[in-house]
Amino acid sequence: LQKYAERILAPRGSVVVFDSRVYHRGAENHSPTPRRALNLQYTRPFIKQQINLAALMADHIDPESPLAQH
Repeated sequence: LQKYAERILAPRGSVVVFDSRVYHRGAENHSPTPRRALNLQYTRPFIKQQINLAALMADHIDPESPLAQH
């Protein structure tokens, strides 16, 4: 796999877009701020999601928040 690896360096504030199903990794974050990521997947409505995000985040979201309405 190493011979196919490609390192991507980007300036602070940049966005890198790629298919998250591709084998990947990130280096250690040496900055004082957290690194943010979005993992978006689209599929047919009749295919069940692999992760139930609403249940997974239930303890971290205010029950009165619109995000908790599922």
